[in-house]
Amino acid sequence: MMKRVLSLALVLLFALTLALAVGCGGGDAPESSLPPIKGESEEAMGEYIGLWQASPVVGSGYAERLALNADGTFYRAESQMDGLTLERFSSGTWSVEDGALTFAVAERLLWEGGTAEFDPVIGAEVLVDPLMVLVEEPVTLTYQLSAVTNDPEVNDKRTFTAGSTQYWELAAELDSLLKDYEHARAQALAGRNSG
Repeated sequence: MMKRVLSLALVLLFALTLALAVGCGGGDAPESSLPPIKGESEEAMGEYIGLWQASPVVGSGYAERLALNADGTFYRAESQMDGLTLERFSSGTWSVEDGALTFAVAERLLWEGGTAEFDPVIGAEVLVDPLMVLVEEPVTLTYQLSAVTNDPEVNDKRTFTAGSTQYWELAAELDSLLKDYEHARAQALAGRNSG
């Protein structure tokens, strides 16, 4: 029980640090070379609806993915190639206002426990046998937002920047991220019910 409380405290501290460092718009994040958005409205939100990835291509797995849905909900998945980040998924609602993208995070799916081991296939440490945990504590994160443009260096693929992260449109089913999220959420609920 104490291990679970300590793990939750560390995750909350990490989330608070992230929110303060990035969410407040301060910090040393590099300025985007993309133009700022020009209008704040539901019409402006329409430009961002879709499935996005923090890489212009899919490598040995997905980079961070972000599904911005027309109904104002979002799902975010951490990079599949990052085997140590504790927060794996988040979901909630999103909005665009005053040149900023705001996430009202309702749920987060976190890894807890496990053992860090070197994986020679990917050449990095990964967590082995972590438990997926559902955290339902609201958090609001706000990022400076650029307009959606076409990236001439990547076959004119649509792109935008939120905070210091650049996203490119991902040519995949919008619900593919939702399916991954629901699978991880089911694991978290199964672990909660068995413990």
